Amino acid sequence: MIKIAVKEGGPNPNFNASLASILEQCRSYNMPKSTVDTAIKTAEKAKGGTQHVYEARGPGGFVMLIEVLTQNHTHTHQVIKHLLSKNGGVLKDGAHHVFDRKGVVVAEARGLSTENALDLAIEAGAEDVQEVEEEEERPQLKFICSLAELSVVRTALRPEGSKWCLLDWILYPTRRRCWTPVSWSWPLCSWMP
Repeated sequence: MIKIAVKEGGPNPNFNASLASILEQCRSYNMPKSTVDTAIKTAEKAKGGTQHVYEARGPGGFVMLIEVLTQNHTHTHQVIKHLLSKNGGVLKDGAHHVFDRKGVVVAEARGLSTENALDLAIEAGAEDVQEVEEEEERPQLKFICSLAELSVVRTALRPEGSKWCLLDWILYPTRRRCWTPVSWSWPLCSWMP
């Protein structure tokens, strides 16, 4: 992720918002500063890869967007096409219109009820609030907003005493359908973020 951010916007986090967001995530996970600095320096010198988004439909008709970072677009295209066809999927255009890019601010829910979080979200300009639990079973609140409002929502959450705030973006479905569960194992799930 650091490599992509450095290639897109440069090594200075003051001028690169995506790199600044990633560095804040690294700090929240207590990643050593030397490791982060090494990753930034290596990304500056490394041969650049290209980022591609493949649109696909899986078994049962569900829509997938597959993002990859590769140095060989042709080979990656063939591998993804093979894996999809082997498991009942197909590369198909028209999946982007099903998703909107939304900003997400994740904050620790320390002593904040769902009702207070909803009030806070309305004041901050967020569109939705989801209460989730982290792997260590700490309650978290995900504030979903437009990308333009991302920094506004984050600054509105800082004074509320939240221990940390993480910024990110997601592809949020524009419409939801109930799909019947399909048992389908993806052999390279480590490729998917």
